[in-house]
Amino acid sequence: MDSVRKSSNDSTAPTPPNKPNKQAEIVSMETQAQTDRLIAYVDEQIELLAFDEPDPQLLRQMIQGLSDPRRSVRLRLINAFSEIGEPATPFLLEGLATHQDPMVRRACCNAMTNLGDEQAVSGLAAALVQDLEMSVKSAAAGALAKIGAPAFEAVRGILTSAEADESCKGHAAWAIATMSAEVQDRLYDSLSDPSPNVRIAVVGAIAQLAQAQLAQTQPHSPDQDNLLVLIDALEDTCADVRIEAIAHLARLNYQPAYQPLLGRLQDPDADVRKAAILAVGKLDTEKASVSDTIKKIAPLQQDSSLAVQQVASIVIEQLQR
Repeated sequence: MDSVRKSSNDSTAPTPPNKPNKQAEIVSMETQAQTDRLIAYVDEQIELLAFDEPDPQLLRQMIQGLSDPRRSVRLRLINAFSEIGEPATPFLLEGLATHQDPMVRRACCNAMTNLGDEQAVSGLAAALVQDLEMSVKSAAAGALAKIGAPAFEAVRGILTSAEADESCKGHAAWAIATMSAEVQDRLYDSLSDPSPNVRIAVVGAIAQLAQAQLAQTQPHSPDQDNLLVLIDALEDTCADVRIEAIAHLARLNYQPAYQPLLGRLQDPDADVRKAAILAVGKLDTEKASVSDTIKKIAPLQQDSSLAVQQVASIVIEQLQR
């Protein structure tokens, strides 16, 4: 009985369900009300053209306001920064570098995307490499892409940085491709860059230009023929660069690349041979050449690489259909 009584006494009553924290709700509502008043004041100051020499305390309050859970409020603040213009850049960079809330850091990047101020390049590049939040990295890359040519060297530097991981370098390559139309000469110069990562990104960016070139009906200058540049990249010393060029030529369905791609079927790198098989099979659209293509691919069914053998068999089967 004692043991029974002890067990009964030790038992605890059911825990009541959690009740909403009224105090927290009140604080949140008051904080949002303060942000609304801040926006109203900022809008008034913008109308009065009072931001030629902005109040640092006010701008920092606006940065803090970007933590508001309401998306519409964050967008209004981002637009307000756009109205203020370049004087807001140092404060946005400060928020990007120091604020603990990733939503605020991302919003700072979005505001700088609208501004397109080249003074933000170094801070945005640092965020792309160092920030731990993927959404912030993506927003920083978007801002760098919007800034364009003034950001090219910094973005290229990320591609060669030992500190930058593959995700950073992927974002950097995307940014270079996005700004490709305004940095064409730099792209051509970078084809001889010693870093394979830079050359891979440049090939991708040139493919963007080549796609636009294919859509044009007027003749183009041979010395700036981006499609020929992609074909030349098939001879790059780095296998990954050759694979990148092969993939883009196949995606663009550029028929004159057919013969150069056949040459890559004998590439010393197995992954390049696989990519070439897939590209040749895709480019072969003329029925009369199907048998010739099969003959070219058939020897690779006895390749030293099992993966190459399998890809060759699959492509031949598809061509025979």
